[in-house]
Amino acid sequence: MVATFGARVLGFAPSSGGGLEVRVAVRVGSSSRRPEEPPQLLRFRFLPGARGSLQIADIIDSLTPELRLSTYLGDLLKPQP
Repeated sequence: MVATFGARVLGFAPSSGGGLEVRVAVRVGSSSRRPEEPPQLLRFRFLPGARGSLQIADIIDSLTPELRLSTYLGDLLKPQP
């Protein structure tokens, strides 16, 4: 099992559509041991929600931008023949 051992916000900027993009360094590792690798750099994209809230629109791996949570979930939820 994988566990999160901490996250640090590195910065943020406005994004298109009134959203927000946040860069985060996330430390992960085996739940039985502390992380040994450098933090993963992720970009969280937020879009405006109801009553001024923000909703996560996507999570993107900064080093491998084709790794997106939205793509993974889209593939996972596709109807199967």
